[in-house]
Amino acid sequence: MTDEQVKNMTLEQKLGTVLCVRRFHIPAEREEILELTKEGKALCFQISTNDMARDEIAAISATTDRPLIFVADMEQG
Repeated sequence: MTDEQVKNMTLEQKLGTVLCVRRFHIPAEREEILELTKEGKALCFQISTNDMARDEIAAISATTDRPLIFVADMEQG
């Protein structure tokens, strides 16, 4: 993310990069998360390290042209 991109972001969008969304793999949560991403309110995501990770990242990335942050779920127990 460049300085110029950050300067052009709203406060909600900036907060969206700080607050990390989880539970994308749960179908009931998926549509709401995609809508928040479209609105620029969710831009950071914790993704499980499983076979679905690529599909999840692609689905989220397809909703916006804004920079996104993906972090791995390393607390698998």
